[in-house]
Amino acid sequence: MSNRDAHNKKATFRLLLLQVLAFLPLVIRPDITVNFDDIYLLPKLWWLYLVIFPLTAININFPVLYRSYKNRILLLLIFLVSIITSVFYHSNLEMLLGITGRSDGVLMHILYVLIALATMSLYTEDKETTLSYLVHSYLILGIIAAISNILQQFHLVGIIGEGAFTGTVATKMGGLLGNRGYLGGLLALLLPLACVALTQKLRWKWLAPLAVLLITWAWLGSYTRSAWLAGAMSLVVLFIYKPGVIRWSFPYLTTALLIFLPVNFIFDNGRGFDTEDGESIISKDGRRVLWSTALYGIQQKPLFGWGDNALARAMNSRAPQDLFREHGTKDIVQYRKTSVEAIDIPQYIVWHTKTKPEIVTVADTNKVHNEYLEYALNYGVLSAVLFFALLVLGIFSSLKPLPGLSAALVAYAVYLLTWPDVIRIAPIAWSILGIALAARQDKTRHTDS
Repeated sequence: MSNRDAHNKKATFRLLLLQVLAFLPLVIRPDITVNFDDIYLLPKLWWLYLVIFPLTAININFPVLYRSYKNRILLLLIFLVSIITSVFYHSNLEMLLGITGRSDGVLMHILYVLIALATMSLYTEDKETTLSYLVHSYLILGIIAAISNILQQFHLVGIIGEGAFTGTVATKMGGLLGNRGYLGGLLALLLPLACVALTQKLRWKWLAPLAVLLITWAWLGSYTRSAWLAGAMSLVVLFIYKPGVIRWSFPYLTTALLIFLPVNFIFDNGRGFDTEDGESIISKDGRRVLWSTALYGIQQKPLFGWGDNALARAMNSRAPQDLFREHGTKDIVQYRKTSVEAIDIPQYIVWHTKTKPEIVTVADTNKVHNEYLEYALNYGVLSAVLFFALLVLGIFSSLKPLPGLSAALVAYAVYLLTWPDVIRIAPIAWSILGIALAARQDKTRHTDS
């Protein structure tokens, strides 16, 4: 075997990381269970720690990275230290794994940073090949995820695990990611990559057109406002900085829209416009009480946050009257708290003036649904500022050399304004962030992304 062949085999093995990352959102365990997390979350944890983690570790060339990107490496490490410091401050080992049903604690954040460092290393050593692997792998991911959504639009496939009643609820048109909000966020992240790929020479000519068509169709079919806004903002970025990409993409984007509208009208897939319906496309989704609690909690503990179950702890320290008002519970005569633990979302029996007593749980989630507030509430304001700074730095570093990656990070940053960062999507975003952070050193325009 020649040295060149050996080098190519070694490079192929290292770039396997991008392919196993692309497979992550699709890893599920179809089963009859009472907990959706057994289907959609636990298999991904095994995949992350047993497959992705070792591949990530062997791909990091820290001496080269430190010499080339010293300030950016320091920023990543300071962000990580700010997360780890919170564990020691609260003396709470549960923060290592994260709260039940999320599993995005300190260990997962260490893996996120390692993924970014690994993709920075890959890009530094072989820019063109790394970008090619990333685009091909992530477009195939987008196509498969989109098909799982489209099959549900036609009612050919139901909700995998339907009948479970605990864990993060799977919803119609969430496809292989379970929840439609997560699937919409993933597709919003991948849409600009697919659009830019239309203007490039890929190994398979059909890949980019099919990806743009199906990803757009399923992105619309996610019926998630945050994902819609995120994807739209990424297209605006491309329109401003790469108008040629939008000209190439326009026929596929409009075709997807023209297919989506009649299909969803015929199969009655819409969410409706009844403000009293929690599934309505214009419902408030209870975010007011989440964001108000986060702001209250951050004011109380700005330096190191509240630790694990931060949202529940902060809620339990607030006046019930404030929670009721923000939740929308009215005409209260009397109430009694039924939840006991500080790590449980507050629950009350409420007596009204004209109606029967009801059980009121002031929030149906343990996440803030704004990742910047989430970081500040859990780990302190510094962690939130550093996380935001990393995203902004990645966006502007890659804006000219790699506009597709920059637009993808814009989509992700917008999505996180109203949705949580979850392990079903976050590793994909951090892999893109790693390459985006390394793009500053690249003085020539790369066209694969």
